[in-house]
Amino acid sequence: MEDQGKNDPFGIGAEMAEEIAKILQEKGSCEPRELEAKGFSSKDVRRHWRMAYALAKVKLNWTDA
Repeated sequence: MEDQGKNDPFGIGAEMAEEIAKILQEKGSCEPRELEAKGFSSKDVRRHWRMAYALAKVKLNWTDA
């Protein structure tokens, strides 16, 4: 999935957020290596992890209070 979203700066982050949300629903937690196992490059995971994880938590309405 290297270089996905070149024309859409939120493309890869949004795709990662979807995967993170699925993993969070299944397991209750998600680690960056799980996205690499889903085909995302380690470079993309490092670059977009924080934003994608935050988007996934918002999507699931899991906010830190």
